Amino acid sequence: MRSTLQHTYVQLLLGAIVWLFFTGTAQAAAVGATATVSPSRVTLGRTSPVVVTWRIETNSVSAGNRVVSPQGAFWSSFGGDVLLGTVAKSLSKNVGNTGSGNNFTNLTEVVSVPASVIYKAQKLGLSSFVYVRGHNDIEIPSDVEDTFITLTITGGGAAGFAVNRQETEFDDGSAVRRLLRNEPMYAVTRLNYSGSGMLKGVWELATPATTYGELVYRRLSNVRQFFGASGQASLQSPPLETGQPGRYMVRFRIEEPVTGFSDYAIEYYVAQEAAAIEPLPPITLVLTMPLHGAYLHADTRFSWQPVADAQAYQFEIYSQPATDSFPEGVAKAGEFESDRHPNTLTGGPVSGALVPASQTQLALSAISQEHLISAQNYWWRVLAIGRDGRVVSQSPVREIRLP
Repeated sequence: MRSTLQHTYVQLLLGAIVWLFFTGTAQAAAVGATATVSPSRVTLGRTSPVVVTWRIETNSVSAGNRVVSPQGAFWSSFGGDVLLGTVAKSLSKNVGNTGSGNNFTNLTEVVSVPASVIYKAQKLGLSSFVYVRGHNDIEIPSDVEDTFITLTITGGGAAGFAVNRQETEFDDGSAVRRLLRNEPMYAVTRLNYSGSGMLKGVWELATPATTYGELVYRRLSNVRQFFGASGQASLQSPPLETGQPGRYMVRFRIEEPVTGFSDYAIEYYVAQEAAAIEPLPPITLVLTMPLHGAYLHADTRFSWQPVADAQAYQFEIYSQPATDSFPEGVAKAGEFESDRHPNTLTGGPVSGALVPASQTQLALSAISQEHLISAQNYWWRVLAIGRDGRVVSQSPVREIRLP
């Protein structure tokens, strides 16, 4: 008998504990949530405000309690793994006493959807993304009800955005340049792009402190610009530094969207000072390959013999030949050199490159070759540049042919 009573007592005690547990957890429980949004579309390229109303269902809420939502978040999809951004603003509202029944509480907010969030979603190839909030009552913070609204991207989001081509040159149209100290100059990059979206890029400069060894670029300015519908665009650099003699390299590096080509830098060399009458450099730099009159191929490498006092070499290609020939008896005409005097080359170089003194050969990059026209003849030479920026030696000119 005693055993039966003890067993009954234990059952009653356990039942009471279970009843108290469920009674306590039933207080102030958020049991459901829905949401509406107006408008439901956001525009690529600008911040888009939307109005969201969250409808929260609670159970057995005591008078004076509140429904709260600490923050919101933009995700690629509901339950997705790509977080696009967050909204730190919290929402809260007092709810009335509903006894044992359910109550509905509305929380309304104006959400400014950042242009950067819309762009990130578009870059992922999404035509829409979601805004999510979790709601709970303060009595049971762990009992969170998540719900979301869907935002559709307009304004070319489905078209994608890509930069297909980039060309960078100086303000005079050249890809390599030599100038005097404190001479003003800037660079221009030209882009061909498809689709529409936000371009993120940075102008960067390497100064003579690093251009004779391992290159180190520093940031000049950031570019954040929205491009609509496929087309072309030109971006100008800030004024470039020319106060210190030596070799510089400047580039516009595209951060977003991701491109299929590497960053391309153009080079310039600052001379120490202007001379009243600058003596012509001696024609003592010896070219090795390719030979005079050779054809340019994909594997062609231009090479020359080193010059003792050189701090850098300037490789130049001209579309027009020199106007005058060497004086009789001085010319090196024939198989290896032309009879044209390099000091009488006409016009500026149409392509070229600056290389450190440790390098005595180079292959033309694809971008450098884009300045050249098929079935045309060009003239090339190499200059040796000394520490003060002056040309200390130059080569004769050779002809190169394009197939």
